[in-house]
Amino acid sequence: MLKTIASALAFGLLAMPGLAKDMTYLCRLDVAKTQQWVPAQVAILHVSGDKTAVVNDPIIVHLLKRPVTAKVVADNAERITFTWELPRGRNSAGQETPQFLYRASYFKKTGKVHISATPAGFRNTFGAYGICAVK
Repeated sequence: MLKTIASALAFGLLAMPGLAKDMTYLCRLDVAKTQQWVPAQVAILHVSGDKTAVVNDPIIVHLLKRPVTAKVVADNAERITFTWELPRGRNSAGQETPQFLYRASYFKKTGKVHISATPAGFRNTFGAYGICAVK
């Protein structure tokens, strides 16, 4: 599934100039059953220096059928952090939220990633850690 997501992500961006500077983060996360709003795998395509990126994962595919645009909110020697939003979601218990706010931080020295998902208007946050391959 991760290869499919990464291929779909890259396919739409092949015509962009300067692909030599593209960074693709292919991440796998260890997601507990109670944290299912966090994807077990995610692909993020970021062109070095850009303030945006493209994100795709199984949750995005299920809800929107297309990748989403993320913002780069931090990029320094230690980490790069992306944020994105998803519209209305419904979990397996039928609970619905009007919007989910996502945040992914990739730690450059270790290759580890942390992703959190916060339902807008609620106090709880879902999260998971994993590791990314950078291509």
